[in-house]
Amino acid sequence: MATAQETPKVFGEADTTAIRIGEQIKYSIFVEADTTDQVIFPEGQTFSPLETVESFKTDTTRSGSRMMLQKMYALTQFDSGYYKLPVQRIDINGKGYFTDSLSIAVNTVPV
Repeated sequence: MATAQETPKVFGEADTTAIRIGEQIKYSIFVEADTTDQVIFPEGQTFSPLETVESFKTDTTRSGSRMMLQKMYALTQFDSGYYKLPVQRIDINGKGYFTDSLSIAVNTVPV
């Protein structure tokens, strides 16, 4: 008897929503999917208006036929203001799944 695959779950979270100019935000995208699923994370400057400083290796945790993937990015911005980290598309078996957008405050550095 075959079992139906569970729908993948996708969400993003940041370690902070307020930084000073030039500081980094650690933004993680989490995907819970079947171990047979092909998952493609965003690469490059898809986080604009924030800049991607570094894209870290994907961390994988398996539990039976399911896996939890975590892809972390270091992001920054060099101008003060309020920015919207846009929705990120994650392709799973050729279908698009999306994170929520996130508001980020970038504050000036006192002199």
